[in-house]
Amino acid sequence: MSVAIDASKAVFQHYKSGVIDGSACGTNLDHAVLLVGFDGKAWRLKNSWGISWGEQGMFRLAVDVAEGSPGVCGINVAPAQPRVARGPPAPIPPLTPGHHPALPCNCSSLCEANCKSLFGLQCCGDAYNPPVLGNCTCGTPASCPKCDPAE
Repeated sequence: MSVAIDASKAVFQHYKSGVIDGSACGTNLDHAVLLVGFDGKAWRLKNSWGISWGEQGMFRLAVDVAEGSPGVCGINVAPAQPRVARGPPAPIPPLTPGHHPALPCNCSSLCEANCKSLFGLQCCGDAYNPPVLGNCTCGTPASCPKCDPAE
């Protein structure tokens, strides 16, 4: 789920770790982030500023469930959730001709952990697919390319 938050305050701009609470930021929505989970105490969110920011590109916001509350940094104000159209699913497009680029056999522990915890998948290799998890590709055992472990 995508949510809009107020990212204009120094507590967010210079975030390193910990839980941002309600007194730390406002509700002037100016940045979209991805809500990826809840750890029992705080929302866990993925920012788009790369893994050198925050907790490996992630951050945590305290949960404010008071009725009518905008939430910490305005998280409750404008959530966006994809909706599925009614009717039959769209057809799967044909495969693109040619070969996919080869992926290295190695997987970092961070890639493996992110694939498993965020998507329930496994790491297929590092250094490919930047839009998803930095340089990490996630997939099922059947969808991951086969490679020679000696590579």
